Amino acid sequence: MEYLRVYGRSLEPWRRDPQVVTYLADVRKATRTLAAAAA
Repeated sequence: MEYLRVYGRSLEPWRRDPQVVTYLADVRKATRTLAAAAA
C-alpha cells in the first residue's frame, strides 16, 4: 500500500486545483445518484 501513499502525495497540488475539486465533487455526487437509482 506504500506506493499508493506516494502516488497520492504526488497528486497533492493537482487535488487542490479548484476546478479539479469541483469536478471530483460532481463525480462523487453523480456516483451517489447512480447508486441510489440502482438500489
